[in-house]
Amino acid sequence: MMKKFFLTPGLIFILVLSTVFPVSAHESPDTTEENYLGISEESILAENLRFRKDFGLDSDKTKVINTIKEKPKNNSFKQFGAYLTDLELEELDTRFKKEKQAIPKIKAKLKPELSWLYVDQPNGGIINIGIKDLSKLNEQEKKEIYNDYIENKVLFKKAKFTEEELNQAHLDIINNLSAVEEEGIKINSISVDIPNEALDIGIYPNTKGSQKTLNKMFSSVPLKFFEQQIDNIDDSSRTSYHRPLQGGLAINTSATSFVKCTASFTALMGLVIIL
Repeated sequence: MMKKFFLTPGLIFILVLSTVFPVSAHESPDTTEENYLGISEESILAENLRFRKDFGLDSDKTKVINTIKEKPKNNSFKQFGAYLTDLELEELDTRFKKEKQAIPKIKAKLKPELSWLYVDQPNGGIINIGIKDLSKLNEQEKKEIYNDYIENKVLFKKAKFTEEELNQAHLDIINNLSAVEEEGIKINSISVDIPNEALDIGIYPNTKGSQKTLNKMFSSVPLKFFEQQIDNIDDSSRTSYHRPLQGGLAINTSATSFVKCTASFTALMGLVIIL
């Protein structure tokens, strides 16, 4: 589940593959079944399929259509804006509860060796743990971490960079935006890609020359580029991403929007992204 947060001077928006506490990111208290049913059947199906893929649930189209038609009498729609069976809702509730309990314990046990941690929700909530020197992690420590969560859903990986190093590289680019623009390059978004230990950068123009210039200017971590052009928009707009952002974007409460927050109010607290 890849998310892009647009860059606003003075604020840092950071990418996480899967939020540590995904319930808050997808909670939909303002979405009602009444206004949801006003959306086309294709849109309803697409949103339900997207949610299911994002969290590793059954995405068989026929089964999903049947679940939507049945409208299970549980709390799934209110919680996530998607129709889930009782078993699926229980599975997610259990998964999120275990993650919320286990992650602080894992971080405490591995400090200061921990480089980064993220939860792979599409594959069922696998906790990926990055450590630069895996030899410092003994079998007893691994066993304790498995006991904190689920053994076959914890992966230890050799890290090249720490999350702090990736965040610092992010800051370095933000602090040098004027120098980038002097090179004729416009950076429109930056996000930290922890799983790939890189920065995703939306630029215009996205040419080999632009990429070479930016790689030379910022060489501490790998950079991945994609073309992103943002039209000039009235600063008073409340519905479009632009700079400077005057007071934040309007919160989208449409029935097809699961994430009830705005990029301008994304906050970073320690290593946890607050959505």
